[in-house]
Amino acid sequence: MQGGTGNFAPVLAQEASTVFVVGPLCWLTIYAMWTRRSAVRELSQLAASVMHMQSVLLYFGAELLAREPSCRPEPQYFYMYFVGANLPWLVVPLVLATSSVTRMRAQMAIARAAEKTHTL
Repeated sequence: MQGGTGNFAPVLAQEASTVFVVGPLCWLTIYAMWTRRSAVRELSQLAASVMHMQSVLLYFGAELLAREPSCRPEPQYFYMYFVGANLPWLVVPLVLATSSVTRMRAQMAIARAAEKTHTL
């Protein structure tokens, strides 16, 4: 492999985990949405989102620390291609992870309130 990533093995390992772990988690999330299984949806969505963000951060780090970056050095390529094309893969999972955490906290508060009323 030429260019940007320097050490190919970590990036290949990350891509393999994306294909074999994150992909099925995304399908599980879609299934849980379809069948209205909220707990499964929130957990799988959170796990997939965190793994997506970690993958993008690894890609950014590998590219920025590489001796010979694969991205062209001109600002328009760097910001439009490298940052612009990859930023949605960081922002969307961040929004989804935040949403999952917010919903799980709300559901836990409801469960705690119900538990208190049952124990009185």
